[in-house]
Amino acid sequence: MRGVVRLVFLFLAAPWLLLAGGSMAAFAAAGPLGVAPTPYSFNSVTAGQTARQTFTVSYTPPTPVSGGAHPATSLAFVADHTAYAIDNDHCTGAAKPSCSFDVTFTPPREGTFTATVMVNVTDDTGTEPALHASVTLTGSAPGGPVATPTPVPTPQGSLVLDPAAAPAGGSVKLTGTGFPTSQSFPVNLDGTVVSQAPTDSTGAIAIVLTIPALTPPGGHVVCVSEPAGNLCANLTVQPAPSPSPSPSPSALPSPSPSPSPSDAALPASSGGTGSLTLLGTLTRPPFVFFPILLLLALVGAVAYLVWSRRPGLEIGEVTVQHSAPMPLDYETPPASPTSSAPKPAPPAPIHYESAEPHPPRPAAREQPPVPPSGADVPPELPEASD
Repeated sequence: MRGVVRLVFLFLAAPWLLLAGGSMAAFAAAGPLGVAPTPYSFNSVTAGQTARQTFTVSYTPPTPVSGGAHPATSLAFVADHTAYAIDNDHCTGAAKPSCSFDVTFTPPREGTFTATVMVNVTDDTGTEPALHASVTLTGSAPGGPVATPTPVPTPQGSLVLDPAAAPAGGSVKLTGTGFPTSQSFPVNLDGTVVSQAPTDSTGAIAIVLTIPALTPPGGHVVCVSEPAGNLCANLTVQPAPSPSPSPSPSALPSPSPSPSPSDAALPASSGGTGSLTLLGTLTRPPFVFFPILLLLALVGAVAYLVWSRRPGLEIGEVTVQHSAPMPLDYETPPASPTSSAPKPAPPAPIHYESAEPHPPRPAAREQPPVPPSGADVPPELPEASD
């Protein structure tokens, strides 16, 4: 069952109210549903002033006819209730054993005002019986002059934005007519003053309005405030366009994006139409010189290959002189007696010619004989006798 309660305001004729008042008073004190205090009088309240009263609702749930039934409570006014209003409603919703609500009484003028608040407990499934209770309200305002509200003047004129959509930081033209002449009025964007709009002798304005740079994208309202009120026009702030990719600024001059000089810088060919250059002929379709350049490169490669394989110069006999000292001569050693086969003769000694001949070695001088010493002289032997 849905436990949603609605506040229903029923407007009935005064005769019906008088007939229903007595019967509803009987419901207030009988049955499992009651409301107190009832009836209630707010007595005399000055027109335009407000009086408040709290009411308590008591509810004794009956034994459900079928399982799962959840009664709900709702409050509703019956008949004239222009001077009354329900406030702090703690009863609307699922039915509770006890709840409360407030009623305020604000008489709009002098006179007597009567109303009835109906308290209903119902079951959306229809399995439980509906219960009703009510409280009758009365109140009055003493006689006397009541201040008549001054009518609020309505601004006359028009306001136009051209264009009606622009990005933040952009500008739109604001024009309008029907304003007081020769005055200046503030221009508001969503309630914030962003400019001033002076009027001419005919009461017209025409200014260029700059949209603040921090204004978020979306719908906004531009108003011109005058004593009679505000004249407004709708403004749509567009999102900022995505920045296009561009090279970052540099203090140094950037090199030319083209590695080759411009065709205009090259001298034009004297023949032909005069607008065709040599570089343009080489670098533009149909590239007629590319096969010729390729053939020249191939011929050069073959020529270099032939030249690199040519025979070298013949080198004649070369004599190398060594300045090392001449080795001593040596003779072949005698053959070993145990050797059965003769050994090959050693190679002949190699004589090196020195660039500078060595001086002959001096011959060793003969040493004079040393006279024998006493120890070396043999002793004399005795002569043999006959």
